[in-house]
Amino acid sequence: MAKAKTFADKVSKATHDFTTHCPKCGESIVSAKLVTSEKSTKTGAWRFNEKLVKLCKCNERETIK
Repeated sequence: MAKAKTFADKVSKATHDFTTHCPKCGESIVSAKLVTSEKSTKTGAWRFNEKLVKLCKCNERETIK
């Protein structure tokens, strides 16, 4: 038999914060895709490198540069 879910259980789950927080500033950390372009030394064509970085308010400006 399934367990009955009360309204209080639903409200507590809806208000819970599941994100991780930065130890420096306390803001939530979000993942973003950083795309950089560089010219290939072998062919001379432009290549795009993609990587996922974690951003918060304290390191947002450093990553964008």
